[in-house]
Amino acid sequence: MCQECGQQPCSSLCPNAAAVSAIGRCSYCREAIAAGEEYIEFDGELYHLECFEDNAAEILIENHGAVKGIAETEW
Repeated sequence: MCQECGQQPCSSLCPNAAAVSAIGRCSYCREAIAAGEEYIEFDGELYHLECFEDNAAEILIENHGAVKGIAETEW
């Protein structure tokens, strides 16, 4: 386990992390999207596939203008 970040292997943000060939950084978790990883590109932003799938509603509401509401009356 790394003394700096406490992870095994190191987080991509750790100064002890091995150099990774990355295509960019995930707009959700801010970690590198390494060559060979699945990713989503949405509205010019990159996301790990897992980050996007697990947090799609939050991403769409906070960053892309989606609206969440509570229906209070019938149509």
